[in-house]
Amino acid sequence: MIGVLLTLSLVLNQAAVPKTDPAKWGAANFRGLIVGKSNRAEVWRRFGKPKWSQTKPEDRDEKERTRERDRDAHRVTWSNYDGIGELPGTTNIATNTRTGLITRIDFFPEKLTRDEAIAHFGPNYILTKYEFDPCGRDEDLESLYESPNGSLLSLEYRARGIALLIQSNDMVSTIRYVNTPIGSRKSRCKPSQ
Repeated sequence: MIGVLLTLSLVLNQAAVPKTDPAKWGAANFRGLIVGKSNRAEVWRRFGKPKWSQTKPEDRDEKERTRERDRDAHRVTWSNYDGIGELPGTTNIATNTRTGLITRIDFFPEKLTRDEAIAHFGPNYILTKYEFDPCGRDEDLESLYESPNGSLLSLEYRARGIALLIQSNDMVSTIRYVNTPIGSRKSRCKPSQ
C-alpha cells in the first residue's frame, strides 16, 4: 500500500511540474536584467553611464509597426557598454524611448567559436536559418524570416530568450538577448511557395 501511494505521489508531482517548450521564446536574463521587464534606470544603476547612446526607430523584427503615425511610440535608445558581459566584448542595450523598458540586448563577443558558445550556454539549442525580408521600408530596420535556405544561421536557446548569430567561419558575431522571436515564421512580402 505504501509503495502504491509513493508511486502515485511521484506520478502526480511530475504531472504538476510544467514543462518548458524549447521552441517557445522566453524573456532573457542578462546579468540580472530581464528583457521586457527591466528598465533604463536599472541599467544605469547596474552599469553606470554608457559609453554612447543613440535613439532610432525600433527594429521591425521585434515589434512590427502598423502605422507610421505611431513611429515615435516605437523608438528605441541604444546604449553602448564595454566589458559588462560574462565574456569579453561589447554590449548594446536597447530601451523603449517612451516606456524605458529594455527591448533587446546585443552582445558582440571578441572571439567566441560556436563550440565554445555551446560549452558555455549548454546543449539544448535549436538551429534556425533566417533570411532578410526584401520588403523592408527603412534601411535602419532589420526584418528577418525563417527560411530553410537562409543566409543567416542562429543557434537559439528560445526558452531562455538567447539567439547566437553564427558566421560562416563558425564564429559567433552576436549574442542577442530578447523576449520575442528574432524573426517571423515567414516573409511578410514574399508570396508563399
